[in-house]
Amino acid sequence: VMFNYMGQMDAEAKGRKLHFFSSGKGSADENIVYRKVNINGSLLKEQLHFNIVYDKSKLSAGKIQLFIETFHDCLIAMIQFCASQKEVAITISDTDATDLVADDLQVINELFDLE
Repeated sequence: VMFNYMGQMDAEAKGRKLHFFSSGKGSADENIVYRKVNINGSLLKEQLHFNIVYDKSKLSAGKIQLFIETFHDCLIAMIQFCASQKEVAITISDTDATDLVADDLQVINELFDLE
């Protein structure tokens, strides 16, 4: 599975209508898909969107539909879990530090009572 989050597309549009998702297919059906499943996610007009492309020679429409439904259910459960948290949890990906490791972040969180 390849996952690509392309960012908040509203910022790219800068007030203009963005035609990114209505531009048609990005490649022909005959092209080789190098991963069994490719997921592209983006945020547009404050809504999370996903475009899922899969290798039809390796996965049936029924299996990909089950995958999409499971992905949706897990995503909703994760959002509900995160939204229910009372405390902020800071992770390495929340920082701009390129050499920060988990142990260092834990020490910083404890020093500044961030956990």
